[in-house]
Amino acid sequence: MSTYPLSSLDLVSAKLSRAARPLDFAVVLTVDGVDLAGLCRGAESARRAFPTSGSVVQGRDWVWQDADPALCTQVEASDLSGRQAALEAFVDAVLDPHSSPPVRVLWVRCSAGDRLAVRFHHCAFDGISAGLWLLQMLLVATGGLPELTEVQDWAPPAL
Repeated sequence: MSTYPLSSLDLVSAKLSRAARPLDFAVVLTVDGVDLAGLCRGAESARRAFPTSGSVVQGRDWVWQDADPALCTQVEASDLSGRQAALEAFVDAVLDPHSSPPVRVLWVRCSAGDRLAVRFHHCAFDGISAGLWLLQMLLVATGGLPELTEVQDWAPPAL
């Protein structure tokens, strides 16, 4: 399998290799001037702004989860190949909305350049809603918006 270094902005909208999740997608970005704590604050704020992203599927309903300790993860990579391996493992991991909310954030720290990866499950996100979620996260992370502390009113999508 050939691998190619990621550019500073890659929208990875390709099908993942598992037939059960053919439309999941990830966004991989180079983001300067943020840290993991800021990204986690931003991700929590985005969860509250878009509550489906903080919910799990139970039966035919989306059920809000008060906490999501696995939402943000940081990985250290020693070189470009380690960074690539971390991103590939993140994209290949199971993302099941019945057992965890449908979004995950990975911050890969690397001397060859840090990367932010955000993974979305297709049952809760399309390209537009993922972009809005990312915008909320990054604006809060960089101080451009105050963090939301309350879950916003919402009507979950029908299953």
